[in-house]
Formats: sequence, structure tokens, C-alpha cells
Amino acid sequence: MDGWVPEVAELITPFRFIPDWRIDDIMISYAPKHGSVGPHLDQYDVFLIQAQGHRHWQINSKEYSKDDFIPDIALSILKRFDGEQAWTLAPGDMLYLPPNVAHFGVAQDDCMTYSVGFRAPAVSEIISAFTDDLMAELSDNQRYEDKDIKLQSNPGEITDNTLKKVQDIIHLKTIDDALINRWFGRYISETKHPADSVLENLTRDDITRLLENNTVLHRDAHSRFAFIKDNNRCYLYINGDEYHCQCDIAKYLCQHKYYDSKTIQGYLTGESTDLLLHLINQQLLLPAHE
Repeated sequence: MDGWVPEVAELITPFRFIPDWRIDDIMISYAPKHGSVGPHLDQYDVFLIQAQGHRHWQINSKEYSKDDFIPDIALSILKRFDGEQAWTLAPGDMLYLPPNVAHFGVAQDDCMTYSVGFRAPAVSEIISAFTDDLMAELSDNQRYEDKDIKLQSNPGEITDNTLKKVQDIIHLKTIDDALINRWFGRYISETKHPADSVLENLTRDDITRLLENNTVLHRDAHSRFAFIKDNNRCYLYINGDEYHCQCDIAKYLCQHKYYDSKTIQGYLTGESTDLLLHLINQQLLLPAHE
């Protein structure tokens, strides 16, 4: 809902003590009296904010096995549940749930709960996404080579030399840490809701006139901004795209979500102007009145 309702998006601000890339979204659930999803657990951090009505929560931090869950459904619903601790949340109350802590919430009356969830990609997802990206760059011309092969006493043996070559391939010896870092910036800044494909065609003069009218800019609500330091410059990541730019503009764009015209005008020099022009034309930065 934070991508659709600006007032809901403002609720993320107090949680920015956690890095932005970890924050996923805010979901809103409604339930009538006695309504419940059932006892279940999630594999990520979540803050539950009670907005309307009352919901009774029980938790249990024990470890569960695969056999404890109802099979063949999307959520991790437990077959049975015994609560260790319990609270009834009223409007304004909040409950924090660490990953893998089972919880069971039941509405005491018509109630609405805001759920602030955090990204915690599975190791399998990270490895799969990285290798998919890497595969797109590799050529079939890159092959296993054994130009230094030696005569073997037994042709059936897979030698240590061969295994070392294969290990080097699997360990991606040609891939340095900087490449992995830049891939992660693109990967983790991807958004579920890409910006509108209808693009602007503004010029530098248009941007100057826009800002001279004291127009405040803001991020597209669905967009994700992050940066990685690169010596004296930075890589800026927005929705999976990478921009190599001056660190001051990258830090400014990532620190804030609204940008006053006076401060923005201070960045209207050289490549930073081109970057801002591109982001505005891509509708990743928008006038606040829209």
C-alpha cells in the first residue's frame, strides 16, 4: 500500500534506521471479528501496527519441522499451535516479530493491521539470481581447457589437476568482488512495480524553469534507490539500473524522498544535470503536485 497511498508510505520513515534495501513494503490486512489467517510463521522481520480495532496475538519461538505444517498451501500454516506469550493490540500498538517466530492473530472486533515487512532473500535466490545474470554474460566459446595435460598411469582417474581446474571454474576465479557488489546493487534495487512507461521529453532548460518555480520533486512511490561507494565516486542503483556518478548526488537522492528546488539547483552542473534530467524524463523523479 505504500506504493499507492503517500500517507501510508510516510509510515516507513521511522523504520529507516534499517537500510532501505531491507525494507520491502507495507501491507494492510482487514479482518472481521474472529477472523484469522491461522498460526503461521514468516522467514523475514515484520512489524505489526494495529490501526483499527483489536487483535489478540500469541507467539511461540520453538523450532518447527516440515511435518508441523499443513502441506500443499502457499503459507506456512501450522497444524497445531501452543502460544508461549500473548498480547492484545489496540490502535497504535505495535508488535515486532523476528524471522521464524510462529504467530497467531485473531481479530477481537472489526480490525485493520499494517504490516511493515523486510526483505530477506534466501541464499538459494541470491545464488540463482547471480548465476542467471552471469550466464547471460558468458560465451559458449569459454570452455574447460587442459593444455598442460600429462600422461596418466590410469586413464580412469580424475586427477587433482583436473579437479583444481573445475574448482576454479565453479569458484568463479575470474569474477572479482567489485563485479559481485555491482550485481547485488542492481538485484536488490529491483522493484515489483516498474515506473510508468510513458516518458517525458524535457530539456535542461525545461528543468531549470521547473526548479525556478520552486517545484518540489519526489521519488516515484514504487521506486527503490540505493548506492555503493566506488573510491571517490558512487554507483547509484534505481529499480535495477546502474548509474556511475558523483557521490554527493547519489547520497542526496538516497537519503531523501522529497527534494526541494533550491538544493536540487545546486546539483545542476555537468553530469549530475544529465542524471537528474534522465530521472525526471523516466518519471523516477516527479513534481510533488502530481
